[in-house]
Formats: sequence, structure tokens, C-alpha cells
Amino acid sequence: MKNLLSDIPIRRLFLLLVLLLITTAAGSPAETDAPRTPSAPVTLKARLSPEEATIGDRIAYSLTLTRAHKVLMELPEPPRSIDGVTLLKVEKKAPKKEGDRIVESRSYLYRVDRTGTIVFPALKGTCLSDGKEITVATRALTLTVRSLLPAKMKDIHEIKPLEPAGFYLPIPFLIAAGLLLLALLVVVFLRQRRKKRADLPFVEAVRSPREEAEEALNKLAASGLIEKGEFKKYCFRLSEIFRRYLERRFRFPAVESTSEEIRHNLNTLPAEEKLKEEVRLFLRNTDRVKYAGHQAEREEIDGETERVRTFVALTSQEGTSEKEAEHVAF
Repeated sequence: MKNLLSDIPIRRLFLLLVLLLITTAAGSPAETDAPRTPSAPVTLKARLSPEEATIGDRIAYSLTLTRAHKVLMELPEPPRSIDGVTLLKVEKKAPKKEGDRIVESRSYLYRVDRTGTIVFPALKGTCLSDGKEITVATRALTLTVRSLLPAKMKDIHEIKPLEPAGFYLPIPFLIAAGLLLLALLVVVFLRQRRKKRADLPFVEAVRSPREEAEEALNKLAASGLIEKGEFKKYCFRLSEIFRRYLERRFRFPAVESTSEEIRHNLNTLPAEEKLKEEVRLFLRNTDRVKYAGHQAEREEIDGETERVRTFVALTSQEGTSEKEAEHVAF
């Protein structure tokens, strides 16, 4: 046997050995037919770039969601407020297909605001796959923020507290400054007052209450409302004219007052009781037409108009008696 092996060339012996090894490897089914481990239906990853920074640097926090087509899940949102950083921008990329997977990603740009360790918390997401609930989560990421100052600095000292400011202005100076300020305010006040007076428009002589009332009554008579049978509209205008006269003549807010409030003010009216009764009758009769739906005749409307004319004529004497003066002052 020894002689037989010695007769075979060494090169041929080496080739036979190599062929034997190749045949053995090719015939082993254990490795070629081993089943592949199925990948997870969904994965969620977070990444921080860079992981070390200094104050003012921009850092990117990115989330990547890889899921199967049949799995529906949205990317979770990191907290809007994370101590030590300020969110500047959010960039969402369109989903893309990689093989039988859908990949979604979103990135967040932050500004670093302080030194030390800043923790980006872990994020969780939940989805359904084949009727089973699956929860995936990222790991918490840590950002290390270095100080730009050397670790040992001996030439920078703590800031000293502010020293109390002394009050060194002499009293005579303060008195003079106060008088100067007061004089300046007086000058400004006088100029403003003079300017307001100069800006006042020229006002012509105001018509008397009687003149205004009689002119308004004449215009109302010429309006044609009575001829058209619009007695309700006529009574509203007649009431406005009468209330305007009462307000100007006797100085109380008759235009904005209700009929009941006007009756109450009659107690202080500087007029005879007979005239006060005329006011009560006018208010009662016109309110019936205006608010109670009373269908008045023309004679009634003419009578109320004449009542107003008579009242204006009897209460508009020139001059003011002592009793009227007291009423106006009140």
C-alpha cells in the first residue's frame, strides 16, 4: 500500500482531495434546504444624528416604519416638547415600496438649547396583523451635549451681585426740575385748549323749540300720509315731533323715554295741570294707534295734531319763569 501511494503523483492526490470535499459539501441538504426565518410584519426604528452636539447645533431625529402591505399603522409622534431642544421643522417623506414591504419615514429637526444629557423617549405603535394585535417600540435615544468651555477654567469668576445705586441728585436740582416740568405741562395744556377752541366750527343761531316743532308739523301735514290713510305711520312721526319738543323745551330725555316714563316726568313739568292732562291724552290715543292696532278715523288724527299745535303754542312763551328755571336746573 505504501508503495502504491508513493507511485501516485502528489498533484493528482491533491486534486482528488479537493473533489472529495466539493462533493461532500454539495450533497449536504442540511444547509441548502434550511427554511428562512420569516421577518416581522412591522418594524419601527428611531435614529438620532448626530448623537453628540453642542449648544446651538441642529440635530435630526428620524423615525422609520417598515410594514407589510396588509398591515395598517401610522408613524407615532414624538412629544412636541422635549426638555433641552426646540423643534424647528418636521419633514414627512412619501411612502415607498421595497420588495413586499412599505417603508414610511419622518424626520424632525431640533435646535440644542442646553448642555448635558437630553433623552428622546421611546415611542410605541400598535397595529393588527392576521387578527392579532402587535405592539412595536423604538428604544430611547440619548443626546450628549458638550460645553464649548474647557472643563477647568480658572480665569472666569462668578458674577457679583449688583451694588445698590446711590441717589446723588441734590434737592434744589430736583425742585427746579419739577417746576420746569410743571411749566411745560401748563404750556402744553394751554396750547391744546387754544387749538380746540380754534377748531370749533361756527354755529349758527339755533332755532327755538317752537320753530322747530311748527316746521316739522307743517312738513308732516304736507307728506300726504293722512290722505293715503297711513294713520299709524303718521302717528309715529307726530309722536316723534311732540317728544322732541318736550325734550328741548323742558330739558328731559323724552325722545328716548317710554310713554310711562314721560307721564312720570309730568309731575315736575312747569306747566298747568290742564296742559299735563293734554300730554297724557295724546300719549294714550297715539299709543292705541301705534301699538294696539286701533283703526282711527281721520277726525281723531286731526284732533291729535291740533292738540300738539295748541300745546306748543301755550308752552313756548319767551323767557323762563322761576319755576321753569328750577326745573331746568334739576
